[in-house]
Amino acid sequence: SIKRTVLSCQATGSIMLLSGGHATAPRCRRQRATRLRVQQTRSRMLETERVRIELARSMHVAAIARLHHAHLTFHEAFDPAYHPRPAHLYESTFESLLRDPSSGLLVALVGQEVAGFCSLRLHMPPELQDLPRWRALWRQAPPTAEVATLVDLFVAEAHRRRGVGRALVDAALVWCRARGVQQVHLGVMAGNAAGRAFWTAMGWGEYRLLLRRGVD
Repeated sequence: SIKRTVLSCQATGSIMLLSGGHATAPRCRRQRATRLRVQQTRSRMLETERVRIELARSMHVAAIARLHHAHLTFHEAFDPAYHPRPAHLYESTFESLLRDPSSGLLVALVGQEVAGFCSLRLHMPPELQDLPRWRALWRQAPPTAEVATLVDLFVAEAHRRRGVGRALVDAALVWCRARGVQQVHLGVMAGNAAGRAFWTAMGWGEYRLLLRRGVD
């Protein structure tokens, strides 16, 4: 789909920039503005093409922990209860996810840099709650589940608006389909307007409202 988008931009640019040979000054300005927009769009699409999505490995854990820390810091604006710990303290959490057959951990790589990550978890059937048994089944075939939760998705600020988040979502859905998942749940802060708009654009819709209050 990335290649199709690039070709579409190129075709549109050719039609708009080559129409007419004697444009008036305002029309020339419009054409220059159009040319600039097309060039910017091409640049963003080419940036997107350099993104690689991979299953995370131990070598990525330190970078993921730093991104997770940035993610929690970002959420402090919506919930003062978020108090991020030093980034290195999250490394053991992500190392454990790599060993957990019910979890998925994906990274978006731009060159050798981890530009973003996504974590997922299958909703385990009650009969498979015993983790050793679950791991035994994993050695035979990937575990399956009807529902998964997309736990976290975060992109470093320098790499936003370049298709990295969308690429991670697409890869997450591929991971889910391979495990028989039919529904993917996620949570987003009510005050996070940009996050809600992103997930709506990705096809998610509201189905349950979570409320809370403190106990005095």
